[in-house]
Amino acid sequence: MATVNSPELCRTRFARLTIIAANIFSKMLREIALKNVQPEVTYIMIKTNPALYGILNADEKSILETLNSEKYNLCDAGLLYKILRHILPEPTNGWGKKPGFNNFTITDDIERVRLLRNKIFHRPLADITELEEWDTIKDVLEIADRIDQYLKKKSNEGFKKEVTDLSSCSLDPKLEEENVKLGLEVESLKRKETITEGGMTMHLTTGKKLEVFLADVLLRDLKAHGRDDGKIWQEESHIEGSLLIRLGVKMKLIKNENDLTRHTTNFMKNILSDSNSSHGKPRHCKEIEVILTPAEQGNFI
Repeated sequence: MATVNSPELCRTRFARLTIIAANIFSKMLREIALKNVQPEVTYIMIKTNPALYGILNADEKSILETLNSEKYNLCDAGLLYKILRHILPEPTNGWGKKPGFNNFTITDDIERVRLLRNKIFHRPLADITELEEWDTIKDVLEIADRIDQYLKKKSNEGFKKEVTDLSSCSLDPKLEEENVKLGLEVESLKRKETITEGGMTMHLTTGKKLEVFLADVLLRDLKAHGRDDGKIWQEESHIEGSLLIRLGVKMKLIKNENDLTRHTTNFMKNILSDSNSSHGKPRHCKEIEVILTPAEQGNFI
């Protein structure tokens, strides 16, 4: 019999939370968008706003062309977040910020959806402990209840019931495997380097967002404008310890992802090894997962 946090059960939990993050969250955001602005209006708004249109990636621009025929049905959570932050009032603490425990506007809950989605997908392994699943489901149910009220859904037809049913059911092996694959491919995170220093281990992880960003936006911008101040940032980890650091990277030092990995690895080695560093040595951490991802405006990250 598998133990409570066996690899098999952790994998099943990841699949279940992937269904919530990829499917239910997207449905929530679609219905919120539809309640506030018709897709045809959204299409015109984005196409006539160069700043907003400019933050869409190639796939999102293709989906944009389907708004008149398919409504919001083909929009994923990332595109919907970009749309909603331009048509709804700011959350209590602003877009991209964690809401306070007593902040309950609809946009506060949109931010909570973003944060929970990242919590689920920003990991290189399909690994969710029992405690993490319980905590996540609890948070999702509270959000779902408020969104159901906002959308005036009946209790037997709402998102809260959908999440409750999913959290208590077993998954078909094929469905589980499909969602594990889907969840890992959302960010396609891979560990590039592992550093052990003074009893601590740091994993440096990158994904497809960074690859696309370096290959397209940053290098194109550098060539066109000679800029050298591209920004990257790390998402806090979801393993035993976490460390959040913001880095400003001089683009003239970075030619590709390998260069970025090397420079960041050297920087992190100094943090881990130099007890007299002004950064201070992280305490109470056995492992640190550092995820490099671009800080583009409007990203669902």
